[in-house]
Amino acid sequence: MGHTVHEGPSGFTFRAGRPRACAVKLRVPSVGATLNLLLAATGSVEPVHLYNIAREPEVTAVTDYLVSRGVADVGDIGERAIMVRKAPVRPPVTETNIALLPDRIITVTAIVAAQLLQRALILEKTNPFLITKELSVLRDINLNVQIIDDTTILVRPRSFFELRSTTLETAPYPGFSTDSQPIVSALLARISGISEVKEFVFTSRFQYVTSINRIRNCIEIDGDRLIILGDPSLPSLPQMVHLKATDIRGGMAACLFALSLGHHVELANIHEIERGYGSVDEFLSVLGVECCENSARIFDPYTV
Repeated sequence: MGHTVHEGPSGFTFRAGRPRACAVKLRVPSVGATLNLLLAATGSVEPVHLYNIAREPEVTAVTDYLVSRGVADVGDIGERAIMVRKAPVRPPVTETNIALLPDRIITVTAIVAAQLLQRALILEKTNPFLITKELSVLRDINLNVQIIDDTTILVRPRSFFELRSTTLETAPYPGFSTDSQPIVSALLARISGISEVKEFVFTSRFQYVTSINRIRNCIEIDGDRLIILGDPSLPSLPQMVHLKATDIRGGMAACLFALSLGHHVELANIHEIERGYGSVDEFLSVLGVECCENSARIFDPYTV
């Protein structure tokens, strides 16, 4: 695109150049990478072609906004390909209102958390039609999830002994999202039987498995798939579990798994999780989990 990027010991340095025509193909259809390239391309008078892009609703919403505001011309040139360039004439900047999309992964996490922590939950101001594949998988394992209307979901937890193991695989949208994989895998670890999870979007998505296996050794990593030997039973004695979040979704998955077994959780590196969920304290308190602050957060499941 005509810009310069230098990787140094303390991070990256970016130097803007004169944008020019180019073609970029993503190795995997990442939402973040797609949005960054899309925004960068809006400064180029010449066309920039982007291939193997993400097609998640968030990308569509940003694209529609840029076009509607006269910032960029964007055209489809394939199933996962677009042409982007600076709009020839940009209108004056004026005040505008936009409707933000509900967070799809937080919605899936809340549904799974309600089952893991055995709490009935009503989710409002969400959009169940953005998580069609995830809801299909959750219903396959017999989760009690009801769509009340276009913006409301009701979750009524079942006994873990009523749930079924399953096989699932991640895929770019509208497939099962890779970000939901750790959260649902933690649930499958509480369901009797053998489940199989195949990760086809990103590598290094299984870092959280080590944390879960320290709590209960139940997941085997086999290349790009997980073999999960689920167990719905509770341990004879609760323990204090010390966890360090390694990433957003994996950290939340391990924390929820430990809480679902009745353990107290001391969670370090919590800022990793809060990059995707905001305040973890507030998120879990809705589900009846108490928190006290220390050098790490300590979550008490006994109010659940």
